[in-house]
Amino acid sequence: MRWRWRLIRSVNVRPGCTEPDDQAGVVYIGDGTMISQKSIAYRWEYNTVPGTKKDINYAGGMMKVKVECIRNRETPVGDWVVEERDVLADFIRAYKRFPGEYFILGV
Repeated sequence: MRWRWRLIRSVNVRPGCTEPDDQAGVVYIGDGTMISQKSIAYRWEYNTVPGTKKDINYAGGMMKVKVECIRNRETPVGDWVVEERDVLADFIRAYKRFPGEYFILGV
């Protein structure tokens, strides 16, 4: 998959803020149902170092997300950036299986 994105203004993170979720933008790829979802997230964050990966669970664990920071504040505001990922290979690597019938994309 290939996409192009940019920030039109900087994320407003307060000095000293310890908020771990500093995302400015995210592209989600995944599968599942309303009560059980697994996805990977390519995130443009503010403070997080690109290449950082983490697991996040939402809704009491019904939604599992493998997160990877691919951009941060070091990418200049206003610059278009092209990303290219083998999302199928990334999903298989993350969950050790092919995606199900309902494969989703969220931005």
